[in-house]
Amino acid sequence: SGVRAVSNCVLTGNTCDQNAGTGLQLTGTGNRVDGNSCTGNLYGFALTTYPNLFIRNTAHGNSTLNYNLGSTAAGPIVDMSAGGTISSTSPWANFVY
Repeated sequence: SGVRAVSNCVLTGNTCDQNAGTGLQLTGTGNRVDGNSCTGNLYGFALTTYPNLFIRNTAHGNSTLNYNLGSTAAGPIVDMSAGGTISSTSPWANFVY
């Protein structure tokens, strides 16, 4: 995995690229994941425990799954992989491109 964290962490501005496992993985609670990028990993983001906060992140080309968020509190996930115009007006949106 690129970045692994347990509990009460702030994960911002990370670039997780070409990892054989998960780009960014959480195994605990009370984390804020904001403004990170995961590309070309097996899994992009894996936050299967809760509560955590997940906002303003991007994922692209993760071979198995871009987002596995479980019950994490998250901004909307906007799929832009087919191109087009961004229609979400949420400042908390997460994107697939």
